[in-house]
Amino acid sequence: MLAEALGQTLIALALRAQLAQCAGHRECGASELAVAADTLLIYDVGVELANSRQWPSWQDGSEFKAIRAKSDAACR
Repeated sequence: MLAEALGQTLIALALRAQLAQCAGHRECGASELAVAADTLLIYDVGVELANSRQWPSWQDGSEFKAIRAKSDAACR
């Protein structure tokens, strides 16, 4: 019984240490290349939006659709 409780405590401490090391910023073990690829993807989407006449729109039923339409009309 005592050994089981000690084992559970050690597991909890190890998990807490692993979580603290990762600090919630990204998945433990995530490669730096994956982080760079994500950044490049976000940049590419931004460049595509900035250099095109297209803009994402809200779906029907969204509370933000009317606000976006009003903002779009004011820009024209």
